[in-house]
Amino acid sequence: MKGYLARRFLLTIPTLFGLTVLIFGAMRVLPGGGLGAFVVDDMVSQQLTDVQIQAIKRELGLDRPLYIQYYTWMRDVFDGSFGYSQSRGGEPIKDLILSRGVISAEIGILSVLLSWVIGLPVGMLSAIKPNSIWDKLASTTTVLFLALPNFWLGLLIVLAWVVFWGYHPPFVGVNPWVDPVANFKIIIGPILVMSTSMAAVIARMARSSLFEVLRQDYVKTAKSKGLAERVVIARHVLPNALLPVLTISGVMLGFVMGGSVAVEVAFTTPGLGRSIVLATIERDMNVVQSLVLLYGMIFILVNLIIDLLYSVLDPRIRMS
Repeated sequence: MKGYLARRFLLTIPTLFGLTVLIFGAMRVLPGGGLGAFVVDDMVSQQLTDVQIQAIKRELGLDRPLYIQYYTWMRDVFDGSFGYSQSRGGEPIKDLILSRGVISAEIGILSVLLSWVIGLPVGMLSAIKPNSIWDKLASTTTVLFLALPNFWLGLLIVLAWVVFWGYHPPFVGVNPWVDPVANFKIIIGPILVMSTSMAAVIARMARSSLFEVLRQDYVKTAKSKGLAERVVIARHVLPNALLPVLTISGVMLGFVMGGSVAVEVAFTTPGLGRSIVLATIERDMNVVQSLVLLYGMIFILVNLIIDLLYSVLDPRIRMS
């Protein structure tokens, strides 16, 4: 077990290194030469003299060799500041993450939990009673929610709330320990939208996995011994059938925690997903590259945790 854990942790090191290099290189080839928020459009850049542009580059450290710029960024990442925002008057990006990351984390975790609460029972009933009316209704509903784009569904909900309940989009984030009611009003919309589409994925994956496991010989043997169906499902079917569901849940949690950009923009939610959109519009290179790196780190960490849980649920994996 310890050897497996060591191998998995070691594999994340080159993955993270490659991610940082890819993000750093991508940000340096964007239009604007890395001047970011100091040069918003071509008209402004044309009004600046060469001396002014060189002064801005020296202030941002863009006149240094690329390996020095990369080292500076990594130093800021490792000391926890993640650098400084160009469009926010030199505000540490750490403050932006701390102020808005809680809301994004709430949305991601609660969306996945709610998708399990909705999707797993639907998938189980569909697998236990195949080709029934319930199975056909569940299949139709899941396909419908899979086909609906999240941002479109979010816009419809916002429009309905505005027309019927006088909803006002939030512009300032509120943490749950400050005002739980205001925080709930901010996160409930994105959670409902994302959990419906994820619940559809969970339901289809659970149905497929459970249906396959139910046809295995050891399940038939357990039933032939006179065990009740609920006991067979709880002891023999679910532990094996939930492994693929756990995997897809980890992937979805990684994407959601990494920034539900479209949904947060649709609801004007003050989370990290909307922050990266605003930073992109403002061409704040430091914020964009640091938040993208944070998203990537979250995705890698979540998948690492899922791999470790997989090894706990299925000992054959850690023995390979």
